[in-house]
Amino acid sequence: MPESISIEDLGRPVYIRRKFYFDILEQIAKERGLSFEEVAVVGDICELDLLLPKQLGMYVMLIYGKDTPEYERMFIGSYVKGYTASNLQIATDRLCAIGFSFAQKQEVA
Repeated sequence: MPESISIEDLGRPVYIRRKFYFDILEQIAKERGLSFEEVAVVGDICELDLLLPKQLGMYVMLIYGKDTPEYERMFIGSYVKGYTASNLQIATDRLCAIGFSFAQKQEVA
C-alpha cells in the first residue's frame, strides 16, 4: 500500500497509512468472517473515513453535504465500489440494492 495518494484538485498528497484504523477495520472483518472486499464503510469525510477502506478494496459510501468538495464526490464516484448519497437513508437503500443487509442489534435484558 502506498504511503500517500493524490486526489485531483486537492493539491497535496493524502496520507492513507493509518495503523489504528486499519486494525479496527481488520478486526471488524475478522469478527464477521468477511474479507475486506465484502465490507462497506460509510463516512462523511473522504480523507479520514474512506480512503483507507477504498485502498483495501472495500465498498465506500460518501455521505455528502453542502460543504463537501466536488472533487471528493467525483473521486469516490469514480471508484467501481464507490457510492455517494446525501443522507443515511439513501446510503442504506443503495447498499441494500447491491446486496448488503443490516441486522438489528438485539438488546440484552
